[in-house]
Amino acid sequence: MALLSVSTWALNRQLGPLRWTKWDPSAQRPVSHPEDRPQTLPLLSLPERLRAMGLQACELGHFHLPAPESLDPAYAAEVRQAFAEAGVVLWSLLVDYGDLSSADPRRREADQRYIAEWIRLGAALGARHVRAVAGEGSPDDPAAVDRAIAALGTLADAGRAVGVGLLTENFRRLCSTAEVCTAICRHLEGRVHLTADFGNFPRASRTASLAAILPYARSAHAKPECDRDGNLDGVEFGRLLDIAADAGFDGAYTAVYEGPGDQWDGVARTADLIRAHPRALRAADPA
Repeated sequence: MALLSVSTWALNRQLGPLRWTKWDPSAQRPVSHPEDRPQTLPLLSLPERLRAMGLQACELGHFHLPAPESLDPAYAAEVRQAFAEAGVVLWSLLVDYGDLSSADPRRREADQRYIAEWIRLGAALGARHVRAVAGEGSPDDPAAVDRAIAALGTLADAGRAVGVGLLTENFRRLCSTAEVCTAICRHLEGRVHLTADFGNFPRASRTASLAAILPYARSAHAKPECDRDGNLDGVEFGRLLDIAADAGFDGAYTAVYEGPGDQWDGVARTADLIRAHPRALRAADPA
C-alpha cells in the first residue's frame, strides 16, 4: 500500500542545527555550514513520535545529520535501529546539495563523490532511497542534461551495489521542467526515479507537469498551499492528490507543511488531508 510519510524539512524548527552544504571554490570541495536551530526533539526520538502520529515513513534531510566525514558509524546504527524499532520506514535520505550538471569537471566530480558518500551512509542508515539534486544547469542546455544523466547513472549503479535506490526531483534549475525530469528517467531506463514535489512547478504548468512526472515517482512531497494564518487549501491539495492517483502513484506521500505556527500541527493537518482523500492511500505495493 502507499505510505504516509513526512519530510524532516517540515520539522526544521524542531530537530536542532541545520548543516547546509556549500561549494568552497578555494578548497574545491563541498563544505558543511551549520546553522543553529533549537532542538525540541532529538532525531533518535523522531521515529517513535511519527509512529504515534500514525505516520509510516520518513524522508530525512541530510542537513539533519553530521557531514559524511563526521558521521559516527555507531550513531548511524542507532538511527537505523530507532526507525526499525518504531516500525517507521526510512523511505529516503534527501541530499539537498550538488551540481551534477556543472561544466566544471572538478566541481562535478567532487559533488558526485560527495553524493556517493551519502549513498553509502544511506545504506548504513537503512534508507530505501537517496534523493540527489541533478544540478543547477539550464534545462535548455542539452550538454548540461547529458552531464547530469551520466553522473546519475553512475550514482544509481553505486546505489544498487548497496541496496539503495536513487531518486532525483523536480528541484533546482536543471529539473525545473517536466521535460528534463522525464528525459532523465527515460534515458536511465528505471535506474533512477523521481521525487515529485507538488509545489515546485509554476501554477500555470503544474497540472500538466505533475501528470507527466508522477508515473516515474517513488515519493511525492505533498505540500498544500496555505494562507498567512496557516489555513490549508484543501480543495487545490485534493486536486493535486487526484493527479497523483490518476498517474497510478503508489509510493510515499510525504506531508510537507511550510506555513506559520506549530510545525507538528501543520504536519498533522496535512496528513489528515491525505488520509481523507478517497484515492491516495489505496492498496498497492510501493516500489
